[in-house]
Amino acid sequence: MKKVITLLCVLAMATAVLTACNTESGGSGTDGSGLNSAASNVSGTGDGSGTGDGTASNGQDNSNGNGGGILGGGEISGEIIVAPEDKDQPVIGPTIERVLAVSTLYVAVDNDYIYYINDSDEHIYRVKHDGSGEQKLTDDKVSWMRLTENGKLDYATNIESGGAYYTMNTDGTGKVDNNRQLIDYYVDDVKGPDGMVYYFMTEFEQGATKSGIYKRSAGADESTGTLVFEGNIHSFCIVDNYIVASLNRSQSQALFRINLDGSNAKKITEYNGVSPVLNGDYVYFVNQSDGYTIYRMNKAAIEK
Repeated sequence: MKKVITLLCVLAMATAVLTACNTESGGSGTDGSGLNSAASNVSGTGDGSGTGDGTASNGQDNSNGNGGGILGGGEISGEIIVAPEDKDQPVIGPTIERVLAVSTLYVAVDNDYIYYINDSDEHIYRVKHDGSGEQKLTDDKVSWMRLTENGKLDYATNIESGGAYYTMNTDGTGKVDNNRQLIDYYVDDVKGPDGMVYYFMTEFEQGATKSGIYKRSAGADESTGTLVFEGNIHSFCIVDNYIVASLNRSQSQALFRINLDGSNAKKITEYNGVSPVLNGDYVYFVNQSDGYTIYRMNKAAIEK
């Protein structure tokens, strides 16, 4: 079971980082990536051959009245924070493209929709990949969500609402109270291609020798897991034979590619990112360096 102190520490840190990174300071992209408007051109090259100046082409701002424009585009504004330990470290540097100009901490993606928690009202929304058909799915104020393997949406209400844990259909119907607290489900279990279950724990939890990503056999208790990668993890996903993880680093979260055995951690992009999720050929994430808007990058470029 996750301990309350774990959640409180994570949420407090996320709030502090959100405040810091939403301050516009005119920071520009440093990974040489060209940016494209993904809402009107979702194909993208994702080949790591970006030529750009840190700006997006075909910029559009179609405000939806719910905390930001839906369509992508525009110039990246906000500070890119590089932790001292990451300075001068080689960066994979794939081309990244803005998908949705909404502010959020969590994103989930399936073949039809992009799901997000809107920071302005804390409700879950979904929108089609072309930026159309936006729908509000919850009246609850939400602090966390994920798509399940069976095509449902798990979410948890915010601390003020008790941190209750629910499951619903992806159209917002069929809400089920799981009679659990957010603290029990805050951390995702992710199945790897090796049949193992990957998850992360902090040093505050029983059975955790250090904070980081662990793995265990399917169906086994967390206490039987072994440490794969030591580090303070915000979120992660499995991309083929790699872990793509958001590591907490000096007032920011940086995205890294890590081998399944925990070796060869390599920084993906200079932009600060959280909540990486895989859908098809793309890894989607929340770009802290651009007002916590939703971006994506081609997974093939990450794996090179």
